[in-house]
Amino acid sequence: MAQLGRLRVRLEVGAHGGLMELRGDPDPGSTGARGSEMLVTARAGGALDVAATDSLVLGLRAGGGLPLRAVTARDRGETTTGASGSEWYAAIGPAVRF
Repeated sequence: MAQLGRLRVRLEVGAHGGLMELRGDPDPGSTGARGSEMLVTARAGGALDVAATDSLVLGLRAGGGLPLRAVTARDRGETTTGASGSEWYAAIGPAVRF
């Protein structure tokens, strides 16, 4: 982390988890299924914070990630949809310091 006055820059490394629900839309006369799985992604990126006041901070975060645990759905033995591959993320917004 580097700080210059009200400006702070830092590198971030971590993991992100989420619950992904997949639901089938079956053909007439057949049955469908639904299920949920935990998706886990390793992330790395950077953050830039600007302190507007002592307690209000405006921040920008961006980076990328790769799945540690990907989620896919299969139909008749073939993968049809899911969450895998790389991701890019960005966030901007205010935060309050206590």
